[in-house]
Amino acid sequence: MAPSPTGKQEDQKVAVTSQKLSLATHYHQTGRLKDAEQLYQNILVEQPNHAEVNSNMGVLASQTGRVNDALCFFQAALSSDPKNGQTWANYIILLYNTGRTQEASFALQQSLAIDKNFSLMFEGVYNNALNLECWQDVENILRNLIAIRNSPINEMAMLGEVLRRQGNLLGAERVLSDALNIDENNVAALHNLSVLLLHQNRYFEADDAIRKVLSLMPNNVESIFILGAISVGMKRLSEAEAAFRKALSIKPAYPEALMSLGVILSDQDRHDEAIATFRKSIAIKPDYLEALMRLGVALGQQGCMDEAETTLRKALAIKPNYPEALMNLGVTLGHEGRWEEAETILRQTLTIKPDYPEAIINLGATLSKQGRCLDEAETIFRQILATQPNHADALVNLGAALNKQGRWEEAETTLRQVLAIKPEHADALINLGAVLSKQDRWEEAETILRQALAIKPDQSDALVNLGVILRQRGCPEEANVAFQQALAINPNNSEALVNLGATIH
Repeated sequence: MAPSPTGKQEDQKVAVTSQKLSLATHYHQTGRLKDAEQLYQNILVEQPNHAEVNSNMGVLASQTGRVNDALCFFQAALSSDPKNGQTWANYIILLYNTGRTQEASFALQQSLAIDKNFSLMFEGVYNNALNLECWQDVENILRNLIAIRNSPINEMAMLGEVLRRQGNLLGAERVLSDALNIDENNVAALHNLSVLLLHQNRYFEADDAIRKVLSLMPNNVESIFILGAISVGMKRLSEAEAAFRKALSIKPAYPEALMSLGVILSDQDRHDEAIATFRKSIAIKPDYLEALMRLGVALGQQGCMDEAETTLRKALAIKPNYPEALMNLGVTLGHEGRWEEAETILRQTLTIKPDYPEAIINLGATLSKQGRCLDEAETIFRQILATQPNHADALVNLGAALNKQGRWEEAETTLRQVLAIKPEHADALINLGAVLSKQDRWEEAETILRQALAIKPDQSDALVNLGVILRQRGCPEEANVAFQQALAINPNNSEALVNLGATIH
């Protein structure tokens, strides 16, 4: 039987379309985009629902920056052929790249409902979701991979981390335990389990897990870093420092390790080393918010107030509602005597994070330093102490506020309460010295202030108070030295300037 003329024409059409598509694809792959588009469009005139051509046009339109056109082409392709995993992948990635994360998430759910095996070709989708921290989407892909793969231990290890990121700690631990039941030496599962345990403050269990990782992979830099973080939690600061330094010997451009090392150095009052370390971290990662905030604090501790303020404001330019940077900016402004600005900043901090104890205490201290709103300052400190009766900073600041109100006996009792807990609390000693001097108990005050300055020699206000006491005790030359030392630390200390002038006169 001879074929019908109509059948021959259809075969010829298919052959011509196939040739055009083959040539268009060749042009597309070799960068001749205009020629490729012309042929694609020629095919679509006759076959507007051609899935492959619409899909290729989606890719081409995306390459030439025509996002809306690209999305329309991909949608047309998927309407004709919803079982094409690569088209779904290209479509979802474009949605991610253009900030349409909710649409991307919905499209991902649609595609995997059609065929969970699409997850095998969704590496690009997975990486985009991971970079954008679209954790539910990452979880969705991983669960599909776990369902179809024979030995999905690495996917289970990653799922544990993703669940932790979403706050599902029980689910995370269950998945990681299941992975380790399959392979007790799986490095990824052990590492992620140690991170999970660290975030739950289960330091000894975390330490066991990470040391097992390092017995299997001694130079795993991320695990060495986690060992450092665990050691910090266990108060083993020398071990933590050693771990961070080892991580940096393997990977010198490791901003997180540099920042964590800087924190340890700062906590040990090794401020110059800390500042240099924070600077290295920021040189590698200029928008590293915590490193900027920590650098600002360290600079303030070294008396570099202008640079401290500039650094903290740089962090706030990146993230205006960063409560830790705002709080420390308020503290820095207070150290410069800019009390009204400090108060404004600290109140702003508390609108963002109302239960921030350090900001609450510093607001109270700022009000107390201004000598106004002392009732409010006292109320603030007593609120903290109602839940934390031995909170040293709250007690010290309450003592200072009571001193401002002339309630010296209460102030002394409060400050001695701090010293019963922490005998070397320099700020408590300094404020107690001030209280004793207000009561003309000069000898006791001098002893207390000298004790404070032996612990914290760079306290200009304490040196001024010591100078005043020495002058009262008939030692003008020693008083003069104390005022000069105060000015060497803080040239803008107005009380030191006034008292030095009075002593010289």
